[in-house]
Amino acid sequence: GKKETEEEIETEGHFMEVFFGGPFAHFIVKFGKAIVFVFALVLIGSTVCWTLYLKPASKTFTFFAEDHYYEQMKTIQKDKFKFESIEGKMQITMAFGLKSSDPWDDGGEHPTALGEDLYEDTVQMAKYSGFDLFDYQVQFSDAAREFHDQLIAKGQTTTEDGYYCWLDDFKRWAMYTHGREYPYTDRAAFANNVSAWLAADQSEGFSWKNRTWWKYGNYKGGTSEDNYETGFGLSDGVVRFSFSLHNTSYEMLENGYPSATMWDLYYDAEDALKAAEAVSGMSDGVQTMRQYGIMALTSYLTTSAYQNASASLCLAVVVILLFTNNWWLTILCTFALYCVTSLVFAEMAIFGWQVNILEAVDISIAGGMSVDYVLHLAHSYNSQTGNHGEKVTKALKEMGVSVTSGMLTTFMACIALFMTDMLWFRLFGCFIAMVILSAFVTSMVGLMALLAVAGPGDGQGEMPCLKFLDAGICKKNDEGAGKEFSPTAAVP
Repeated sequence: GKKETEEEIETEGHFMEVFFGGPFAHFIVKFGKAIVFVFALVLIGSTVCWTLYLKPASKTFTFFAEDHYYEQMKTIQKDKFKFESIEGKMQITMAFGLKSSDPWDDGGEHPTALGEDLYEDTVQMAKYSGFDLFDYQVQFSDAAREFHDQLIAKGQTTTEDGYYCWLDDFKRWAMYTHGREYPYTDRAAFANNVSAWLAADQSEGFSWKNRTWWKYGNYKGGTSEDNYETGFGLSDGVVRFSFSLHNTSYEMLENGYPSATMWDLYYDAEDALKAAEAVSGMSDGVQTMRQYGIMALTSYLTTSAYQNASASLCLAVVVILLFTNNWWLTILCTFALYCVTSLVFAEMAIFGWQVNILEAVDISIAGGMSVDYVLHLAHSYNSQTGNHGEKVTKALKEMGVSVTSGMLTTFMACIALFMTDMLWFRLFGCFIAMVILSAFVTSMVGLMALLAVAGPGDGQGEMPCLKFLDAGICKKNDEGAGKEFSPTAAVP
């Protein structure tokens, strides 16, 4: 009878098979609905967690932890011997006059998407937007001042850190050194005097050479002009491009790498740029700094990693469908697979990980590494007969030991990685451990409970098209086996 069959399932086999086919299976079947409810909450919570907190990294990947002697040596070299590749504070450039097709305009495409002709097309020849600074002589200075004031209000700089707007010095040079009225009312005179200000001798008060020599040495940077660094771009007798330089309160380096506060600084600078545009009436401004390069890279890595993870999950779903020949079971397995990857991403966020090169690789392969346990148990469930509870019990008895053994052996292999100094290996070991533990719990508990509650019964969800394909393959295999092992086959 039915009772005798259940007793046979419980008592036959290895003690681990007895456990998984007995008490463990009874627990899953009895509390299936409650377990499914808990995993639904976990799925929602983990999705919210990694969506909000798993962000792109703001500094380059380090191969050792910050307390490792190799990383500490960088700080010692910097503090004791002043050995560093870049000096000073982080500087933000606020500019107006670029087309959206120029890579430094954040409204256009990033340089990595522009192809091999990037240098020739966009760096050597700036793409100006038709902007003429003659029309904004006062407004540009107002925009630079407002940008700086907004950074102060947001705590990203101080009054002492200061900023450099070349147009302010040009105004003083024109008014105080040469007694000219400002703003200029003649377009050609304005352009000619800008060139004259740039070429004026250092001894001439408020000239570019005079001011950069004794006060603004740390602010130089921008468009090359006879080996000088100006604050503007002059094309066809018109100032088509202009920028100001703004110091922040943050040191350029932290142990040789950009500061971890970069993303907060970026968003505050974007808000400051909007305020500067509102005050001045100008539009299409740009704010940029050299440290944004690593941020652009990690943002690209993050996007690519999520795309790769989505593709691997889709491929895993196709594999499950082919091996189980059951659309109903495949749908339930899809939820389990997403739950595994979502848990792993949430764990990465909880442990303070940010998406860098290694994390991007981890995210990309998470879907593929999550499918094993789910597929094993789903295929075993699909091969059993009986009601939902009986199929779950038989599947757990048949595959529970194998899945558990696979989890334990893989986890033990990760222990060696946990003990390495090389951060890459250690974090990769942690990632593998997170994946296999999340996959084990989700498949053995969450998926089995879901199958006990809503799994397909005998014959439910099967796909006739794939069934005929399986039958054709099996028939060919049987015919081939019959020819090979026929006792009447002629012996040469």
